[in-house]
Amino acid sequence: MGNRTLYVRKEDEDVWQEAASLGDANLSELATQGLRLVLAARRAEDDEGGVPTGEDAQAVTRFGRELHRLGWARAGAAFTRAAIDFGAARSDAIRKAEGRLGADGRKGAARASRRSV
Repeated sequence: MGNRTLYVRKEDEDVWQEAASLGDANLSELATQGLRLVLAARRAEDDEGGVPTGEDAQAVTRFGRELHRLGWARAGAAFTRAAIDFGAARSDAIRKAEGRLGADGRKGAARASRRSV
């Protein structure tokens, strides 16, 4: 895709000046990240039939803040690390539970924990 020209409202000039002074990303990348956030939120609304509520809304808000703070690449890397760490911790817990309770006892404990969530 070629060049795009954006016309900035006078009241938004300070925002663009501050973004330009960040130095770690060019304005095109920052604008694209912002558009990705808006599009992802709209897709989520379309897919789920509305805005998330309760704990989901809190999680979405926190995740959106981190995406904004870190940028897509760093937030994606952090999410990947967290998922791997979570999986490793669960694997360790499963291994320990199976050693103490056996396979059937571990499955029963897992069912009980899901009911309590």
